Amino acid sequence: MSYGTRIPNLTLRGELDSAIDFNRTGYSELQIQIAKGTKYIQRSDNPVATDEAGVIKTENVQSEQWRTNIQRAEGWEKTTDASMQQVLSVMQRVNELTVQANNDINATDRSTIAKEVNQIIDSLVSVGNSQYLGVGIFSGMVTGTDAFTKTVDADGNITAVTYNGGTTQRNIQTSESSSTVYGLIGEGIAGSNTGVFRNTSFENIATAGNPDDYQNVDTRLFAELINFRDWLNGGTITDPTGGNPNYDKTTNMNRLQNCLEQVISKVVENSTSQQKLKRLETSVDSGITAATNRLSDVEDLDMARAATRLNEMQVTLEASLQIAAQIGKISILNYI
Repeated sequence: MSYGTRIPNLTLRGELDSAIDFNRTGYSELQIQIAKGTKYIQRSDNPVATDEAGVIKTENVQSEQWRTNIQRAEGWEKTTDASMQQVLSVMQRVNELTVQANNDINATDRSTIAKEVNQIIDSLVSVGNSQYLGVGIFSGMVTGTDAFTKTVDADGNITAVTYNGGTTQRNIQTSESSSTVYGLIGEGIAGSNTGVFRNTSFENIATAGNPDDYQNVDTRLFAELINFRDWLNGGTITDPTGGNPNYDKTTNMNRLQNCLEQVISKVVENSTSQQKLKRLETSVDSGITAATNRLSDVEDLDMARAATRLNEMQVTLEASLQIAAQIGKISILNYI
């Protein structure tokens, strides 16, 4: 009787049990990977890849915030554009009225035009107080108050319009190192960012007998409209800002023409801003898409390949279990 063949069989059984345990572990882990859809169950499976995935996710969160910023600014600019189209339409009507008023018209016609101008002032105040998400679109960085307030006399005439907004455009972050301004302000600083309803007029301010002296003179649309209406009603008008001692009806009408040109320039500025924001959004979207694709490469499991591998592992595991079962049936009688 020989016992020499029992040692290899016991060794085989031990090795087979180890292989079965290994296959079971791998099979279970792959099932978890498939359920989660990821290549790695825990960081230690591949520290380099999981660290890269973490960086990509952090960067994508930042990029999503930048995209949100840009989209909010785009909504702001679209609302601004709608309001600016109203302002432009009104100012074109003002231009028509100045032409009419400059011709020989009777007192009744002048009074009729004056009433319309008063209505125009009121409508421009309303448009000037337009909001986006509860914030005045012409208020700059100032919130919580209307951009413009009007003073009305007992006869219903608007005698003054006060600007309550800021002189600084709004600003958003569009990348880690970049930002951009957007929006239009109602009245800015003369000679600087002058705003929709405020600009400068290049006028000769020299008094009679003195050499010409052309200077940029502060011009405010609402004040000029009030003067235009008062002149139509037969009132005496003076320069609202005191910049031109030669101020008269011609100066007033020229300034209103300049105000129309200012509105046109701001319509163009708004359009340019919308185009810029769209380009920025496209750029951020491209970055997010590229990062998402890279994250998928790093993190996502190839489901088709994993399913095939799982099937192969199942076949191998079942075969191993069958072999183990057969070995388990071997008794000492097999060696007698």
